[in-house]
Amino acid sequence: MMKLKSTVFILFLSTFLLAGCEGGNAEVPEPSREACTGDEYQKIFGEIVNDNARREFEDACRSYQVEEEVREWEFKASPKDDF
Repeated sequence: MMKLKSTVFILFLSTFLLAGCEGGNAEVPEPSREACTGDEYQKIFGEIVNDNARREFEDACRSYQVEEEVREWEFKASPKDDF
């Protein structure tokens, strides 16, 4: 019984320690106008080696660009009605 408990503990511990070996805590740059456009985007995207971090950066840039489009909205008054 004791051997089973220690085996389970060792398996749990090794799984816990190996979970971060892929670089799962890679830092993703903050999206900005410079980081999410043109050559800078390609440079940053190429430097990220972790697939999850790449997807996170790509999604963050898409969200940032959508936010920028919404902020550029401008009120345009309708023409006067002639009744």
